[in-house]
Amino acid sequence: MLTEGPIGNTAAATVFLGFLSQNTAPIHETCPGESGEHATNLSTPVEELIQDLFIHRDLAFAMNPTVYVYSQLPGGPQYPASGPDAGLLPVPTEVTDLGEGPPDLTTPEIPGYREMIELASQRVCCGLNDFHGYRYRLRYPPIPAMSVLRHRLLPQA
Repeated sequence: MLTEGPIGNTAAATVFLGFLSQNTAPIHETCPGESGEHATNLSTPVEELIQDLFIHRDLAFAMNPTVYVYSQLPGGPQYPASGPDAGLLPVPTEVTDLGEGPPDLTTPEIPGYREMIELASQRVCCGLNDFHGYRYRLRYPPIPAMSVLRHRLLPQA
């Protein structure tokens, strides 16, 4: 239930979250058809989700991710526990290729975004030239839900 409060832009807030995944997931399938996933849980009403994924150039197998959005309503079938199609929602699923060397990080919604990402990449001893970027945008995403960017893994060694 939403309680009384300021209306319109007087209560607007921009929230920016970032995660770095280094050596936390295998690059090889443990079973045929397995994929790598990068998820964002959506639990707060927002005007727009902007989900970026930066893939290091050495991980060419992971390029061109696809996106899936899953309902996470309590009491219903939920991904991943209930299977790969449990709660899959019919929402737009276009992933934008931001390019590489460096990716085009222009986004008017987040002033200084490029500078933030450059600083983060420098802190992990890489430059933006080492990454290929992908972006998923979804206006007024369903709540609660999970947005998953999925990419291939290398076949079993």
